[in-house]
Parts: sequence; structure tokens; C-alpha cells
Amino acid sequence: MSSIRDLAASLAQLGASYQDLDAFAGVVGFCRSRWDIPVAFTAAYLVLVYATRNLIPQHRFTKIVDYGFAVWNLGLSLFSCWGVWHMSRTLLATAHTEGLYFTVCADTPSLMKHMGRGPCMQALALFCLSKIPELGD
Repeated sequence: MSSIRDLAASLAQLGASYQDLDAFAGVVGFCRSRWDIPVAFTAAYLVLVYATRNLIPQHRFTKIVDYGFAVWNLGLSLFSCWGVWHMSRTLLATAHTEGLYFTVCADTPSLMKHMGRGPCMQALALFCLSKIPELGD
């Protein structure tokens, strides 16, 4: 799987069926096959930072830019709260029933049997993918 459409379909399937191992494997397959995307974004980010570091005047942000940063950071905070809510409930319940060793060391198929309580794997996949646009932060 290497297209964005396939990735979106896998993420949508994870949102609908929380224990779908094939959908999670689709997300992992996309990340394995398209490792060039985060490398390209990171390289472009580093070039942009070093090329423009002396061109941008300090502390000359207008209110619209400050408002944009505030909205961006609020969105990141709400997204993180959503992910923590779903992951913590499931991981705490799984640690209670199976033990800490299982929650840390189990393979993905074994762990996903306990993920039927919410979109945990979707939250995990979206968190990993969200690191790319966060370079703009």
C-alpha cells in the first residue's frame, strides 16, 4: 500500500472497527513503504529554518499570526487530549487484567484484542502521522 487514499481508507476502517488488524497493517504498510514523505518534509523544514533564520525580523508578528498559532496549538492540545483519553482508558484496563508486562511487551495482534473499547489504534496511528505537520509548529 503506498497511496494516500489507501491510508485514509485504513484509518477510516480503524475508526469503524477498533480491532481490525488488517486496517492497522495497512497503516503500518503505508508507513513502511512511504518513509520518503517524512524525510522530505524534514529536509525541507531544515532548509527553510536555516535559510530564513536571518531574514525574519524578531517579534514582528501581527495579531493574525498570533491568533493562527493559538488556534493551531489549541487544535494540537484537543487532539492530544482525545488520544490520551482513548489510550489511557484502554491501557489501564488492559494492564489491570493482563499486567504491565503484557501491555508493554505483547505483539500487536495480542494487544489489539483488548482495543475494542475505543479508537485506540486509530488514535495511535494519527498521533504518529501528526508529527509531520507538527514540523510547522
